[in-house]
Amino acid sequence: MKKYSILLIAGAMAALSLGSCKTTEANYRQAYESARQKQTQEGDSAITAGLNNQARPRSMEFDGVTLPVLTTGVSIPKDGGMELSHLKKFNSVAGVFRQIFNAKSMRERLMQSGYPDAFILSNAYGTYYVLTSTTSSPAEAQAALDKLRNDPDLRLRQPLPYILRPGHLAH
Repeated sequence: MKKYSILLIAGAMAALSLGSCKTTEANYRQAYESARQKQTQEGDSAITAGLNNQARPRSMEFDGVTLPVLTTGVSIPKDGGMELSHLKKFNSVAGVFRQIFNAKSMRERLMQSGYPDAFILSNAYGTYYVLTSTTSSPAEAQAALDKLRNDPDLRLRQPLPYILRPGHLAH
């Protein structure tokens, strides 16, 4: 009997102590607020790193024409549809991908949709650019961008379309 009463008292004490440990909305809110404050002060490293890794085009003026331009070193992957020697200073970008399969698929769709000269470039970071034209003048580049922007069959997300300038031709 004495054994049962000790077990009963120990069980009651355990139940009371567990009840006081339960989480409340105030505890959740406090933890959330402290995490938000820490994130604001230090920055969210995963998001910040992702934004910093992706190059963004910037506005540049050439002969009185302002274009969104990204300058980077490029190469032409196998089956890219272009030879490096034919590449010119201004190349209109219609798509950017991390996988060559997706870039090739978009290139094929563009070729069937009125962009027969579509081709693919890649950079050293594993990014594949799908381009619709290569030109040597800023005015032609602006016309190519306008054609892409006004094409009802294409759904381009910001910052597309823009001009890609190959690093070896950027001087």
